[in-house]
Amino acid sequence: MRKWIALKTPEELNIPYFALPVPSSREDRIDRTTSSMHSRYLSRAQRAWLRANGLTESARVISTRNYDPPKTAVYVDWLVFFTEESAEAFLTAFPSFRPENRIASIEARIVEIRRSAASKLSMHPIKSLIREHTEQAAREIASLEREVQRMRLSQELARGWAVKSPQRDVA
Repeated sequence: MRKWIALKTPEELNIPYFALPVPSSREDRIDRTTSSMHSRYLSRAQRAWLRANGLTESARVISTRNYDPPKTAVYVDWLVFFTEESAEAFLTAFPSFRPENRIASIEARIVEIRRSAASKLSMHPIKSLIREHTEQAAREIASLEREVQRMRLSQELARGWAVKSPQRDVA
């Protein structure tokens, strides 16, 4: 079975109301990229690693679009490996692409922000400074929590695409 690795956090965009009647706006879709476009998605080190390990032909960069009713499209760029072993080797070489590592680092940042906010609250006697700092911390925490949700969504999408995408769509 193919292994799908998200290259970035999924991006959720609103489908404009005038596009909703168009059937293709409500479909899940795979867009293949050419190998010349890999430099847009992969770093030089990652491309060199793929070449050094002979995986340039067995790994593909794929862009997907998923319809999330009622009017959201979720866009994700993936690195798709045709074997589990090559995907694991890539994830060993580049552990930052493991979704669980990304989620753990974001959650650690959330804890850090909460600690910082708590310590600043205890130090500032002026209420306007306290409110300004807590509002800023709350906005940042909400943004990071949303990123964790999107990373978990990418894990679900990866499982779904691995099952439903025919070999010809990815190859």
